[in-house]
Amino acid sequence: MPVHPTAVFADSGDGAGVRAAESALQAAGFSIGPMQARESRCLLLGDVKIAKWRNLTAAERIACHGQMWGGRGGSVTIMLHADAPSAAVAAFYKVLAAADGRRGIAA
Repeated sequence: MPVHPTAVFADSGDGAGVRAAESALQAAGFSIGPMQARESRCLLLGDVKIAKWRNLTAAERIACHGQMWGGRGGSVTIMLHADAPSAAVAAFYKVLAAADGRRGIAA
């Protein structure tokens, strides 16, 4: 399975990183699970309601197309799962382009 680059949205301390990451994900067509302290957020392509990470079952966590870590107080990292469907991969590369525009792609 292919491994995808990781998108990183830096934060200047005012929550700009998380807002930019959420904006890029939503523009690419992803739904984002709600924030929860010290936990990741599930990403699914499409208009889907997603529960907080702690409320997802093991099967629902596995079904996530990707995950997002970080929040208002630091950089945000976004990873696409290796087994994500091709439509999610194509959409994720739009997110990577947005992160690259902010100088935040990691190999």
